[in-house]
Amino acid sequence: MFNIKSLFLKNEKKRKQMVSKDSTSFYVNTNLDLENIRLSKDISENVSLFKTIFSDNDTLIIRTFSNFSDPKVKCAIVFLDGMIKNDLIDESIVFPILRATELSFNQLLYQTIKESIIFKKDVKYITNIKEMFDAVS
Repeated sequence: MFNIKSLFLKNEKKRKQMVSKDSTSFYVNTNLDLENIRLSKDISENVSLFKTIFSDNDTLIIRTFSNFSDPKVKCAIVFLDGMIKNDLIDESIVFPILRATELSFNQLLYQTIKESIIFKKDVKYITNIKEMFDAVS
């Protein structure tokens, strides 16, 4: 398995400070109980949560945006700089969601995005932070 832990650490001092308990160590705030943290339906709460989790990681990128047709459909993309090209995120995720006319803020939003906008079979609905980290490591 590829170890991305040290890839994003800027210097040897930070590398030595990192506490690595398991696959969730992307240089995250180790004072948090990631097993019991769940995402909220409130996007601003989730953005704050990720900022707290990655408070010591200067590679965290959070981009928020709204759908053009229905501005109530708010989204956030959270990733670590250098893991993926910004152009790929824009072309595959951001632009399709921005331009989608069939989106509306309702219970079926995730399903609509998964089936009609982002055509990737590995799109998953995850609310547990530890499960999310395990899925990308």
